Amino acid sequence: MAQLQNTGSGSGQKRAEDYLDLARELRDATLDLIMSQPSIYEYYHAETGKPPARSVPTFGWTAAVFIDLAIQATTEGNTKKERPSLVNQAM
Repeated sequence: MAQLQNTGSGSGQKRAEDYLDLARELRDATLDLIMSQPSIYEYYHAETGKPPARSVPTFGWTAAVFIDLAIQATTEGNTKKERPSLVNQAM
């Protein structure tokens, strides 16, 4: 599971760019986690990223979040990993 990097400047104040970078990093880590599984699950273990045994597969809100994040990543074109067609890749 990807670890998010601290993008703070050390002064205790974050710039808007730092928050935007952190948001992109979180988005990319979330997409990576969802795409690493054979199905889209209801929820994932916070430390391992694996779906717990009682997690429901093909869950609606996770799929909706995935689609929203995938569209953002695809249309932004400014991600660490290029994802030209995440929505088609997931279907």
